[in-house]
Amino acid sequence: MKKSSAIYLCALFFGLFALSLTSCSDDDGIVDYDQVPYLRYNLEVGANFMQFYDVTITYKSADGTESFTEKLNTQRWVQRIENKSAGDPEFYYIITAKARDNYNISSSTPWYDMNYSYGVSWYTKSTGAKEYNQAGGGRISHSDMQEYINSHQTIEICNITMKPGMDK
Repeated sequence: MKKSSAIYLCALFFGLFALSLTSCSDDDGIVDYDQVPYLRYNLEVGANFMQFYDVTITYKSADGTESFTEKLNTQRWVQRIENKSAGDPEFYYIITAKARDNYNISSSTPWYDMNYSYGVSWYTKSTGAKEYNQAGGGRISHSDMQEYINSHQTIEICNITMKPGMDK
């Protein structure tokens, strides 16, 4: 009797365990964080970049009109935008650097770090990540700095458009 009770209890336990594994469905209102489409982007500028340039990030709506602009105020910037609604999101943004009116080129500074780089990772429900990366700028000597600014009054660091279907 004890042996059959133990077998019965084990069978009941494993049956309930199996039922608990199969009773959850994807449509019960719980959002799996890994399945939420999102855009992760980052921008990093050299140590002297913001001394000479104002950097802005312009976000656009799906119809291409400007929705808002944000001014970069740090050397390293990371953002994440999620879309918890159905389907993969659309993202539009532009990062632009415009030469400042007031800056000081010092002869006591031999080189200026004017590097910049950005990266974008677009995670969709269907394929995972799609990566975009780019870098530019360079190390500019103080004697070449004025020429660099004159020839680079506006720098479009990136212009990103991501729409559903682009990941296929």
